[in-house]
Amino acid sequence: MRLQVHHSARLLLPAVAILLIEGATVAQQGTTSAGLGGWRIAGRDLNNSRNQPAERQIGPSNVNRLVQKWVFTAGSDVSATPTVAGNSVYFPDWAGNLFALRADTGQLLWTRKISEYNGRPGSMSRVSPAIYEDQLIIGDNMSTSVTHNGAHVMAIDRNSGALRRAFSRATMRDTALFER
Repeated sequence: MRLQVHHSARLLLPAVAILLIEGATVAQQGTTSAGLGGWRIAGRDLNNSRNQPAERQIGPSNVNRLVQKWVFTAGSDVSATPTVAGNSVYFPDWAGNLFALRADTGQLLWTRKISEYNGRPGSMSRVSPAIYEDQLIIGDNMSTSVTHNGAHVMAIDRNSGALRRAFSRATMRDTALFER
């Protein structure tokens, strides 16, 4: 499953949205102790299988009947694979935004600028967020228009979008990202 990038800055998730939503719903039987299910990292797992083994509702016999469920207009192109957990979808765009949407309706839950997290105006992220418990883990990217002193890794509250912790290349050496 791949997210198509549309230069009109519209994030269209026809079959992909339905597959991810249905897969997240069905996958509740095989969830972690956090009960997240879904696609908690890009490609669904560390093998990048892009496969939902618990999927039982969508298959070759009915995939041609899938219809677009919702449309969301982002600030720019989206190249990251959306991350799905519970009823939320998370993804960054090339305009430097990070979005959280309701998976069932496409309604915006929250949005933040990557620059709010790292303090560098014009920053962006092109990576798919990973999920660790109630946090999104995301990195930023260097941009030719932004002075950047190495990448940052950020832990963000999944429910509010608030920054929990941020690390730069200089501060990460002896620091644990995941603290309880």
